[in-house]
Parts: sequence; structure tokens; C-alpha cells
Amino acid sequence: MGINIEELNLIEKYIKKKSKDKIRMIELGNQVIIPFDLKSTGRVAKHYFESIGIEHISMDLNGEDGALTYNFDHDIKDYNNWADLVTNSGTLEHVNNQYMAFKNMHNFCSIGGYMIHVLPPTGFWHGHCDYFYTEEFFKNLAEKNDYDILDLYEYYRPGNENLFHCVFRKNKESFIEENEFNILKQKYIKSK
Repeated sequence: MGINIEELNLIEKYIKKKSKDKIRMIELGNQVIIPFDLKSTGRVAKHYFESIGIEHISMDLNGEDGALTYNFDHDIKDYNNWADLVTNSGTLEHVNNQYMAFKNMHNFCSIGGYMIHVLPPTGFWHGHCDYFYTEEFFKNLAEKNDYDILDLYEYYRPGNENLFHCVFRKNKESFIEENEFNILKQKYIKSK
């Protein structure tokens, strides 16, 4: 999807909340910052975050623009507990194995770290992806994983359609079992 000004402001809000000198960030997908006016061109988000002093890793199947090539359908152990901030700006709705995708994101994040989701709600983005989310999904996922919900709202993305913004703080190491997640998925995630 890319990162627009609203999403960039959200990410920067949580960067500022970290009191560490060096912040580590994992970005799911090789994102670009969407131009703020029609005359400018998109900028690779990785380059922007590195320019403001963030130790940054992006992961994408395409392996472009410095992104590490990973498939979120599989268990990725290389960066467990590495990141202070993990961002999902329109990536996980394209991943077949929803359980593993959300588990990987959880595992990348350190205790006390933030996970930022920007995902399509049900009823929007027709033909864009395989999965669409409900507010109940985020609330139940937070309850099952002992996450603090720091932000959760739906907003209209100018020029597109509505999106959810959800920010979790990770409080414990373990992630829910696959059967528990699949119950949440069946109840609160809609597929095309």
C-alpha cells in the first residue's frame, strides 16, 4: 500500500515514545512513502528511516531497495526480539498463512516494543487482497496475547478507502496457539 502522511505521523509518534538512543525497526514489505503532492515522487521508506537514525530492516519477497527476502508464510527466527518497532503498512493482508504472519510480527518485536498495523477493514479495498479485518479481531488478538492497545481506529485514506490503524505494545514473549488464532480468524477476519 505504501505509507502516506497519516501513517508516517503515526510511526513517528511511536519512534518518539522510545527513549533509546538507537531504535531498531522492522518494516514488513518494501514500502515507499506516498508522495504528499502530485509533483513529487515516492521515496523508499527504508532510506527515509535510516536518514533519521533508525536501525532499519525491511523484509519483502521482492528483495528490492535493500529489503531482505523473506516469506511471512514461514516461521522466521532470524530476528526474534530484535525490533523496538515493527510496522505492517498493508502487507499481512496478502499473506496466505495469517497465523504465521502475525506470529512472525510478534516474534520480531521486543518486550515493550510496538507493533503498528495498517490494514483494510471489511467492506473496503475490493479486489486488493485476500483478507479484511474487523475491530473485534484487533481487540481479541490483544486480549489473547496480553497486548496493550495504544491506538485503534478506522480512518478514510484520501484518494483510496478506509483503513484500520492499530498499535499494540508487546508485554510477553509467547504468542497464542494456532488453533486459538484460527478461531479469531474465522470469527473476525473476512476473506475474499
